[in-house]
This record gives sequence, C-alpha cells and structure tokens, in this order.
Amino acid sequence: MGRTLAALVALAAAVHSADARAGIRPHIWTWDTNIVPQGDVELEQWLWVRGKIPGRGAAYWTWWGPVFGATDHLEVAVPFQTVGTTSSFFLESFEVDARYRIFSRNDDGKLQPLVRAAFHQAIWSPDKYSRLDADAVLSYGLRDELRVTVDLGAKVFLPFLAPPDPPPDPVRVQVTYAAGVSYPVLEWLRAGVEVFGEIDVAYKPPPPAPQLPHHFVGASLGYQKGKVWITAGMLVGLTADSPQFMPRLIWAVAL
Repeated sequence: MGRTLAALVALAAAVHSADARAGIRPHIWTWDTNIVPQGDVELEQWLWVRGKIPGRGAAYWTWWGPVFGATDHLEVAVPFQTVGTTSSFFLESFEVDARYRIFSRNDDGKLQPLVRAAFHQAIWSPDKYSRLDADAVLSYGLRDELRVTVDLGAKVFLPFLAPPDPPPDPVRVQVTYAAGVSYPVLEWLRAGVEVFGEIDVAYKPPPPAPQLPHHFVGASLGYQKGKVWITAGMLVGLTADSPQFMPRLIWAVAL
C-alpha cells in the first residue's frame, strides 16, 4: 500500500511538472521572470512587424533559437534574427542572451527579480551596429493570479566593432521601459495589457533628423498547455515617428 501511494504521488508530481515546464512570457514586449527549468530546452520563435513607420515601409522580423535551462536560476538563449521588407530579406544578427533569476524558479514567493544581459552581433541590421542589452525585471504575482511586471532596460550600440571605413559614429545609448499586467481568464489562457518605450539618451543624429522617443501601448493573449506556450498581441504607436503598429507572435515548445 505504501509503495502504491508513493507511486501515485510520484506520478502526480510528474504530471504537474510536465504542465509547468514551459517558461511562458505573458507579454509580447515586457520581459518576465519565468525561466526554463534546469536541464530543459525550449525551441522559441518570435514573428513580428514594425508597420507603417513614417517615411519608411514595414519591416518583418523572425527571431528563432533554443533556450537552455542552465540552472534553476539561469537560462541562456542563442537565437538568430532575420529581417525582410517587400523587396529584400537579410540575416540580421546572432545573439547570446542570458537571463538570471535572483531566486530559484522553484521559489513560490510572489515578488521575483531577474536580470538579463545579451550581446547582439549585427550581420545586416537597420540599427547598423552590434550592441549590448541589459534589463532589470521585477514581477509580482503567481502564475494563477493577477501578475504585474516592470522591465527597465538599456541598449548600447557599439559602432567601433564595425569596419572603420567610413569612421564609426559615436556610441549610441537607448533606454527602454516596459510594464504589463496579466490575468488568468481561464486555467490555460491569460489576458494582458502593457506599455513600452524607447528613449535615446546618448545619440546625435545628423541634422535635420529629430531625436524623438517612441511610446507604445497594447494588449496580448497567452496560451499554455503542458510543453507548449503561445503569446500574441499588438502594440500601437503613440508618438509622431513611431511605427503605427507592432504585432508580435511568440511561441515555444519544451523538448
């Protein structure tokens, strides 16, 4: 009887852990503190658009790569990105992206901090140069309740890594902010709203180009069942030279 009970408990734990494997992101632009379990691998893909940019056409992006659960604190992604327009298609970049959760992913506390650091090696990029990314993320709320997430970040563009002819531009620094609220409408479905912004703090564009911030607001829906999660949504530009819309679809499957 004791062995039977132990087997049932182990089976229930296995089923529960299988349902909890995927490290879903409840928003499309706000980083979250969920990470992949130690020893697991997720294949993750983003499909997104910067649409109706003033003075330019739309750009279409694909982000694809494996995400490794290195420890119960650390996950590492090694994706590549492509970018296309109505007339061209390019390999945009390769990345190494590390996300460190301060408390273990097994910690049940509602308040969870995470830090992210990434190196973005540009191949052919609309932003021209390779860069370093950093984010500080804080979430409050469990998976089955109202959840609030705040994400403050920075992007440092590195023109000195590009060929020196012509001479490189000055280093460009961009600050980003994002915040989102999500709620479980059903056991497997979350609805969320978020804001996102980009502000250049160290950048001198050639005249007469303006130096304007970009601000967005949007909504998303997130689905999760077992080893699969999907998040889809749309951001709408609020400022004069922002893309007027930025839809994004993110999906992942745990191997």
